[in-house]
Amino acid sequence: LVVFPFLSLVGHATLRHTNYISDDARADEHLRKFRFLFFRYHPSCYWFGLLTLTRGLLLCLVPVVAREAPSVQVVAMGCVLLIFLLVQFYRKPWCSVPANLADGIIAGLMLLMLLCAAMSTNFGDADGVIGILGAVLFVLMLALVLGLIGYGIQWRFGKRPYYHNF
Repeated sequence: LVVFPFLSLVGHATLRHTNYISDDARADEHLRKFRFLFFRYHPSCYWFGLLTLTRGLLLCLVPVVAREAPSVQVVAMGCVLLIFLLVQFYRKPWCSVPANLADGIIAGLMLLMLLCAAMSTNFGDADGVIGILGAVLFVLMLALVLGLIGYGIQWRFGKRPYYHNF
């Protein structure tokens, strides 16, 4: 329960970060208070500290929430790791290239360890839960494909200025 007030404080500091930085009187104090949150990342990715803390919280909460369903735990932890890995590789938030590379490699290795542990686990709830999870993932993949097709059609046939080639 102690984690949620801390995460809400960090979320508030992240949302108000640009307002505090633009105000010279409060910028120094704000940066001193939340140094752990902002100074490891590029200024354009100041929000990644909140994402890192959220990833840790979600990884800790998955076994608590899905205590009786190990197959749900494996899929949920894999989804959390994969989503945050994709965001990290897309934005490259760390201030140095080796830190970005190390974070991506560590998250990928955690995902591989999760897959190895899943192969050695006896899933008693696998029949019904895996069917439901498979259906949900299929619907999400279908929605993504249809959304990308719609975006491509809109991009191709949408109104653009006459001078779009310049």
